[in-house]
Amino acid sequence: MDDSKKPDNTPDSAVEFKVYLSHDRTEVLLDCSNPYSNIDTVVIDIIKNLEALELPEIPPAETLRELILKSAEPDENLKGWAFLCGTKAVQPVHGTIQWTRQFFEEGWVIDKDTDAIDFREKVSKCSVRRNELLARRAEAMDGSPGVDVFGNPVPVDKAEKATLRCGKGVSEVLQDNLASYYSELDGRVSFKDNTVNVDEVFAVHGNIDLKSGNIYHTGSLTVDGDVREGCKVEVDGDIIVKGLMEPSDVKCGGDLTVAGGIIGDDEHRIEVGGKVEAKYIRDAHVSAGGNVIVVAQISHSVVRSLGYVLVPKGRIIGKTITSMQGIRVETAGGPSGTKTLLVVGIDYTLQDQIDLYLEKISHMEALLAPVEAALKNTEKSKEEKTPAQAIVIENLSEKQMRIGQSIAMEYLQVEKLKLSHPVSSNPYVVMLKEVWSGTAFDLSGFKTLIKRSIDKPRIAVLKETRARVMPLGDSNMPPDEI
Repeated sequence: MDDSKKPDNTPDSAVEFKVYLSHDRTEVLLDCSNPYSNIDTVVIDIIKNLEALELPEIPPAETLRELILKSAEPDENLKGWAFLCGTKAVQPVHGTIQWTRQFFEEGWVIDKDTDAIDFREKVSKCSVRRNELLARRAEAMDGSPGVDVFGNPVPVDKAEKATLRCGKGVSEVLQDNLASYYSELDGRVSFKDNTVNVDEVFAVHGNIDLKSGNIYHTGSLTVDGDVREGCKVEVDGDIIVKGLMEPSDVKCGGDLTVAGGIIGDDEHRIEVGGKVEAKYIRDAHVSAGGNVIVVAQISHSVVRSLGYVLVPKGRIIGKTITSMQGIRVETAGGPSGTKTLLVVGIDYTLQDQIDLYLEKISHMEALLAPVEAALKNTEKSKEEKTPAQAIVIENLSEKQMRIGQSIAMEYLQVEKLKLSHPVSSNPYVVMLKEVWSGTAFDLSGFKTLIKRSIDKPRIAVLKETRARVMPLGDSNMPPDEI
């Protein structure tokens, strides 16, 4: 545009105003302070500005005057008033993918209170459930070009599509302009080359350590290396570790197989819904819903099983081994009278439940003690009680009664639990080679202790409500084959 023809926004009137184009040139806009104060002069000045813009069509002065008066009230200013319009362009709607949660976000969890970074806990959570909604994809929608106030087209960009393909373990549901993606199984979601997959088996090609972060998975897990110290692993299915397992917290819904050994400590726990198989278990706390099968040795560990504990070619030495069904081991105990307790015929989950009740009872007994002490002090006094003191004594007596009743009810629940978990009538421990002094047996609550080592095969069984250790032979064999 020729500079000589630019709008002149300095009117002859005292009214301040400005005529300008919108950024897309589809509107002519007006800012004007109180146009009623000198409307005729304002209209003339606006038309001059419109002529300078070289618009193809300019409204007559009377039409412009009428539009201004209809759009403004007396003493009112106009701001950004569009009085000439072309056709606005309709912008395209680009396709989008919205994940339902942070499956693939990078980074580590930060403690909200301390701002400390937990380098074992990743922000991303890739474990999903069957029929879980993973993502939604909205289709792209094309826009339409507009026309500016000079009659020129206003172009728009082409709508960009969002691409998401169904891979293994994922299904797509289409509805209107939206596609939803669901997991077909419990597993681990991944996204690569615009394709979303859910794998039931999650394979760690290396160690579980700071690099991998803690593992949470709804399917099964295989680890080519080790589970390093301090890690946390929670898996609904089976776990196979091709290396060894250092002190770590593990929850496994299926079977746990460790090609190397399991090393633990008093701070970490391994809880398995199925069976456990390992080369050895050392200094660990292991609970299993199935059998515990060990090649070499269980040493200084707390191992609990609802199945059998089997170490047929190795040793059990130190701490406590509990089995619901039975124990078979080559050698029980060790030199120097190492204390080793072998418990058979008891459901270890029962004791866990009982411990919760006992904890509640202990808390209530702590509340009861000062009440009883206060009542005892009042009984020592032979002085006649005032009405206020009598009320205090009555309240203390009532509180003592309530707490005492609650404690009695908790003990009753403990007895009900014991009745609902009957102990085994045929508990046994088979020692295929020898048993050392310091080894003790608890068979369904009946106990015995080995005071002198025996270097011959033995079996511990119940005989006439007594736990006895007897020679292993044709007449003394386990009641059931393991």
